[in-house]
Amino acid sequence: MSYILTHWRGHHPLWRAFWINGVALRALVLLGFGALGAIAPLAVSLVAVLVGADLLFLIWQSIGYFRSAERNLRELGSVLPLWAGMIALIIAVFASLSQWWALALQTTPFLSDEPYSEMRSRHYAAQYDLSAEGELVQLTGVIALGATRDLRDLLQTHPNVTRIELDSDGGHIFEARGIARLVLEQKLDSHVTRRCSSACTLVFVAGQRRLLAPGARLGFHGYALDEAEKLPRFDIAAEQERDRSFLRSRGVSETFLARIYQSGPDEIWFPDLEELEAAGVVTKSP
Repeated sequence: MSYILTHWRGHHPLWRAFWINGVALRALVLLGFGALGAIAPLAVSLVAVLVGADLLFLIWQSIGYFRSAERNLRELGSVLPLWAGMIALIIAVFASLSQWWALALQTTPFLSDEPYSEMRSRHYAAQYDLSAEGELVQLTGVIALGATRDLRDLLQTHPNVTRIELDSDGGHIFEARGIARLVLEQKLDSHVTRRCSSACTLVFVAGQRRLLAPGARLGFHGYALDEAEKLPRFDIAAEQERDRSFLRSRGVSETFLARIYQSGPDEIWFPDLEELEAAGVVTKSP
């Protein structure tokens, strides 16, 4: 106890207050917290007690050192220990905050027994909604990873589906191709209720009969460069040509195909209904 009070009052030699009571003890605490983090999960109450105790310990270290430094200043007139102490304190605070946060992340509220693959699937599934009733299946939201698998499962449990309704601004191009393949295999009609842009248009054009609700729109644009950054072997021109060939196989006119990728990734071209019908994108009304 006397040692603790001696440091607190600033009566220790400056070198001991800094190197022993400051640097060495702080290093031991940080190492101990690091080892403790390896045995997660930790109880919230335990982490709260440890962080609170360490905060008090850090205050004890700091005040004791600065009192020793002030005594040194009165005796020798040097301000260097005060500046060194300020720098060391800033470093110690940031290091401690980092360790405290790391411990907090190891508590049970932050940890989950859910496997990462399931967590990732749940994250992507939250971006879109798939539902089926009678002869209709509906797809709304972002076409994210897992959408093809979910649609395949849905079609297996709803064999009477004949039409897919779309309301999407696009999403993952490879998932859109997978969904388009399912639409082709099942010979589904496609219908846009509000808007179908970007990758969604591949799904729409895969339909047998392709219809738009009053006021609904189809949007086209060139592929984004960020796709190439995520996938090093992603050749934008080659991928656009691949999808252009698919659209051609679905009866879309060459004039229209020459226009669809001219708009930049941040600009969307919305052709009117007459253009879409004339180009063979939308089935003409009888």
